[in-house]
Amino acid sequence: PSRPAQITSAADQAVIVVAHRGVIRIIANRLAGVTPQIELGSIQILRRETAAGSWRAHDLDIVEHLAGIE
Repeated sequence: PSRPAQITSAADQAVIVVAHRGVIRIIANRLAGVTPQIELGSIQILRRETAAGSWRAHDLDIVEHLAGIE
């Protein structure tokens, strides 16, 4: 049987999650203990230094990319 790829660094764990903001809020709270505002289209970045490390909020509620969009 095939085995999942071995994770060798934290960078190997990069993921993009596109979900309802309530779902993202729950994920952020459970992993990093934070409750971001989560404006429509905002970006939340959670990181951990090692595969076994704790998650932390790196950047929350990034909206600069939305400037000028109505």
